[in-house]
Amino acid sequence: MIRASNAIGPEWLSEYRTQLEALWGQIVYLNSYNYIMGNIAQFPWHLFSLNQNYFFDCIFAAMLESCVSIVYRIVIDTNSKTLTLPAFKNKVLEHLIDPAVRDSLKSELDNLSFNKEFKEYKNLFIKIRHEEISHFNRERNTKLTEAELRQRQELVNQISPASELIGQLFQILCLGKVHLQSLSEYSQGKPFFPKDGTVSDIEKLLDWVADQSPLLHMPEDEPQVWSMFRRKYSAEDIETINTYRRKFNLPKIT
Repeated sequence: MIRASNAIGPEWLSEYRTQLEALWGQIVYLNSYNYIMGNIAQFPWHLFSLNQNYFFDCIFAAMLESCVSIVYRIVIDTNSKTLTLPAFKNKVLEHLIDPAVRDSLKSELDNLSFNKEFKEYKNLFIKIRHEEISHFNRERNTKLTEAELRQRQELVNQISPASELIGQLFQILCLGKVHLQSLSEYSQGKPFFPKDGTVSDIEKLLDWVADQSPLLHMPEDEPQVWSMFRRKYSAEDIETINTYRRKFNLPKIT
């Protein structure tokens, strides 16, 4: 079994552990923010919206900006004073003292092809970061085109695969030690921390929105109104409504 204490030169071992912990913290935030964004994006707002959803719009926007900033910070930034995964990878290779471990690590890195795979996402992260987040490009932010709006949606869609790739590179550099890459409450679907039935705080908040919406309780509270509203909902909508009604021990509607 590979251990950092046996693989890394003693002169850099403490620094290895310090830098690994710092990068780990950033990755945990990245995946946790992405989990929260995913729950907000997937919530059936068309059914349960409470008039204006400014709070969740603000949370989503803030976490999207944070995700872009973290990806840029730990992967893309080329400033020599910054701590990035590519720079950390080079340092790890430089300070390995076990040739077998070095060969194994290089093989894993070659199989991942991080630079080649990440190239698919890199340019869009740079563009959004430079023109909307760290800087406020006058042309882009006053004359937003349909193409640029599509870029924003594309960015949202790219965060998960980009984060997955970043996590794979990080795990290789952990030298065999498993690091959970999100807060445990936000680890649904992650390979190292199966969902145990715990409901996260963001799920509880969104369940509360559904419970407070007029629609969820309309069949009981306003049956005549419901009989008129029912016609406009598809079978898929009714199934979604029933999913939330089950959470509050309400009878199934048809």
